[in-house]
Amino acid sequence: MPLAPSASYFVQGLPFGLQASALPLYLRAEGVSLATLGYLSALASPWALKALWAPLVDRTAPGRLGRRKRWIVPMQVGLGLSLLGGAFVDVRTGLPMLLGLVFLANLFAATMDIAVDGLAVALLRDGELGLGNAAQVAGYKLGMMTSGGVLVYLSRDHGYSAVFVGMAVLVALATV
Repeated sequence: MPLAPSASYFVQGLPFGLQASALPLYLRAEGVSLATLGYLSALASPWALKALWAPLVDRTAPGRLGRRKRWIVPMQVGLGLSLLGGAFVDVRTGLPMLLGLVFLANLFAATMDIAVDGLAVALLRDGELGLGNAAQVAGYKLGMMTSGGVLVYLSRDHGYSAVFVGMAVLVALATV
């Protein structure tokens, strides 16, 4: 499977790992109530609702970058910027802003997933689709583990801003 779709699947997993694993730990340490933490799963709603805008993404006419990349590149840039923005939000005064940025990160990642899946299907031959699906799942899960585990581990020495910056850097590398 080409590297570009594989790297894109990796960065798509970053927001979910953040939201499911890292964010609850961070917010609880900052004194956010358990009741508020219970609503964090709503931040992943773009993944459940992406079928609503998938036809738009899939049917958009090709531009200079091509039909799929015309969506992938801006979504990765938006993903990186929304994650980078999280590094500069003080949870005590800007919790709604932080949650909005995480929601946006999920929206960008879910939209990018539509285009990356289309690109993978266009690039792969019939006999390669199973391997492509395995790469998709493995890349996504590796992204989740990176943001929800590895970067959280590193946050104890560098703070949670480093988690957001680290994710933004990984997205930037995948975009390049």
